Amino acid sequence: MLSGAKIGANLSYHLCGQLLQHYVDTGINPHLLIITPDDSGLWVGRWWLGFMVASLASALLVIPVAGLPARLSTFHDLNDNEVSETYGSDKGSDNKCPTDGQVVGEWVAVEEEVVVVKDQSTTSFWRLARNWPYVCVTIASDCLVVTGLAAFGPKIVEQQFRVGAGVSALAAGVIGLSGAGGGNIAGSFAIKRYDMSIPAIMRFSMAMSALSLALGFGFAISCPEPVFAGVNTPYGNGSTGRLYGSHSNPYGLVEKCNEGCGCRPALYDPVCDGTGVQYYSPCYAGWAESNVSVGQKTGGLVAAARHLCPHTCPLLPLFLVAMFGLIFVTFMSAMPALTATLRCVEKSQKSVALGVQWFTVRLIGSIPAPLLFGRLIDHSCILWQPQSPTNTTGTPGADITGSCLVYDNRQMAYNVLILTIVCKCVTLAAVVAGKQLYKPAVNSVHPSHK
Repeated sequence: MLSGAKIGANLSYHLCGQLLQHYVDTGINPHLLIITPDDSGLWVGRWWLGFMVASLASALLVIPVAGLPARLSTFHDLNDNEVSETYGSDKGSDNKCPTDGQVVGEWVAVEEEVVVVKDQSTTSFWRLARNWPYVCVTIASDCLVVTGLAAFGPKIVEQQFRVGAGVSALAAGVIGLSGAGGGNIAGSFAIKRYDMSIPAIMRFSMAMSALSLALGFGFAISCPEPVFAGVNTPYGNGSTGRLYGSHSNPYGLVEKCNEGCGCRPALYDPVCDGTGVQYYSPCYAGWAESNVSVGQKTGGLVAAARHLCPHTCPLLPLFLVAMFGLIFVTFMSAMPALTATLRCVEKSQKSVALGVQWFTVRLIGSIPAPLLFGRLIDHSCILWQPQSPTNTTGTPGADITGSCLVYDNRQMAYNVLILTIVCKCVTLAAVVAGKQLYKPAVNSVHPSHK
């Protein structure tokens, strides 16, 4: 089931990758605008169509789900044969499913309906908080890194290795689909094949966490950013364009050859000359905007093209292999962690334990992950696009910062690497603590304990 969820999420990357190859507006021919999905910084794909497809598919799935019974016919048999490894409770756990009229702890079963005799919510939460293996497994969920990669993985691939948005989404979908789905299946098979107890599961998770920590150093793989005149390299005539900008000239783009042209920073239209140097727009490059197609420039003709400069980096396959290994090993621990959670809590608390666990995982993982990854990636930006269309001086006074146009790839790689390594170290420490703190209840048994 979990593998299916991961497969579905990653299949959406393939679909979105194909949709991003089509221009955002259906009634406009992008060829007339001289932009393409692979080499232009102005391309915007048809992102909105994915939401419509997902909404329609979700609505159709309601029909078969609504036909499922309230309880499966094998509910009692599965609960009677379930293995109990409840964490150190002297009273043990209510291991059998309650039958008609049977009192179990604070619960009474009357003809298929379980009625709460006394509100024990506060006590249940307190008992879960004192269940140290449960707490450690929850902390070791590793959801922050997984969610961050799901949100920003395609962007990292696109910026680091200069590939199109569609290609980066497709690559992220392939490694996510095979890594997450395969890891879940492999982890489930390992538990079934070796009939793991909770201590064995903890040891298995320790090994996977240590391996994923090592694979996390794959984020150190990066490629140099493009050669951008006025940003990370001076203009070609030997002038001293201010690299990375200053307060008076925030982007270092204004120079003698273009300071009288009235170039507007809000109009980003990258061009590439014949030497592989990229310019912010034809105006900043000193070209007459109407003559860009023929490469006319004051003083002679030069090769010019209205797109990003081509750039190849041979490290992309190595990076994808490292990311596949990281995702595969991370998800190999997902099913063992879920199994350990269900085994180490009492039967009457299983639904509450899963609810509290998923709430906590999203609170400390899914919610802050996009914020942290996004902040760290933005921190590596070296060229922001201003949004004020009236400012023609390049001064930052009334400009509103727009999207990032150029990143420092090495800084981006280091930022993501540090966050990943910190999260992996916390995960490993939590698993080790859970292994050391676990003690079975008096009546908890497992075949490996006999």
